[in-house]
Amino acid sequence: MIRCVICGCSRLDSKGVGCAICGGAPGLRTEQVHVTEETKAKLLAHAQELKAYGVSVEERQLLGKSVDGVTAFGIALAVADSLNSGVLRKLVLYLRDLAIPDEQIIRLRLDEPGKILRRPRKYARRTTKRDPSTHPKYGTIWGATSEVIELETHRVVKIFQADDRDGRKAVRQASTEAMHWIHEQERLEAELAVLEKLADHARMDLGAAPTTKDRDAARKWLDSLTQKVNEQRDRVKAHLENN
Repeated sequence: MIRCVICGCSRLDSKGVGCAICGGAPGLRTEQVHVTEETKAKLLAHAQELKAYGVSVEERQLLGKSVDGVTAFGIALAVADSLNSGVLRKLVLYLRDLAIPDEQIIRLRLDEPGKILRRPRKYARRTTKRDPSTHPKYGTIWGATSEVIELETHRVVKIFQADDRDGRKAVRQASTEAMHWIHEQERLEAELAVLEKLADHARMDLGAAPTTKDRDAARKWLDSLTQKVNEQRDRVKAHLENN
């Protein structure tokens, strides 16, 4: 499977050349992971423990990479295309226990970044059947209303309605539409969280850049991420407000 080397997303942009979330380059699971030397060292030091989660750490020589006669090495992870959700969650918690930052964990390409940076549920649905009405052509019509509730504030943020001669179908349709909306909203918000995390790390990189060339590159990357954050915020807002 191909995933972005920066955020781990498997979706490509409209041109099919870059990541749909951050614009990073796609890479095969078998390729090396692009993490810091500190993260590499932690993964190699705990390679045996990581095998318990179904992850094998492999050290590889980087072709053509050598400084002052010293050969450079990278690491790659051998892991299943799709980890069990429970195993993935335990693995992420273990990596955090090793003091590996979230920005580095998503670079390991373990799964979609939204699953790695999973947050508590924000929305729930509440579906009720409405009293029937009589239609001159179709007879008795049952209606259903499904409300999307923001769990923190108990505020109703979206209402979906459906009508059918079969009351159960009406309930199912309204409930399904509400759930699809919740899934899409949570996906958009998860991708926003990923971009914000990357932007925060890019700001730190900019502050620590040792040379003018490094600062220019870091500033260009931060500007790109800032633009993507603003665009994603607009998408989140539009989906929330769209009727």
